[in-house]
Amino acid sequence: MIYRNQLPKTVLAVLMVLGACSLCHAFEGLSHQLDAHSMSNEELLESLESTDKEHVHQGLLEIMRRGDVMLPALLRCKGNRKLFYGYGLGHRDSAFLVPLPTGNKERDESRAITVEVAALYIISAIYYETLEFA
Repeated sequence: MIYRNQLPKTVLAVLMVLGACSLCHAFEGLSHQLDAHSMSNEELLESLESTDKEHVHQGLLEIMRRGDVMLPALLRCKGNRKLFYGYGLGHRDSAFLVPLPTGNKERDESRAITVEVAALYIISAIYYETLEFA
């Protein structure tokens, strides 16, 4: 049985736990940003091959921030058939969706995006100076 004066303590405890979880998530995103900012151009290209979608996305944002200097490196992605696990390519309101790989090789070959294709999108994004293109 919960008494009247115990309920606020329980609610406060739950709120404190949820707040701590939110802070951990915010710090995790910040560490990805700091990592991407300190990476070399080659390391950024390698980040596009990661299976950690946040790591890939932060690398993608850093590539966009660096702009034209990344074009020669992105062109070297030609023929890279590794699967792209990132997100954030295309306009947020368009019907375009970057399908994440499922692990089923046959199914992924026809539907998932490779690093080579993602690099072409990124080159276009650098040209248009935005990741939000249809």
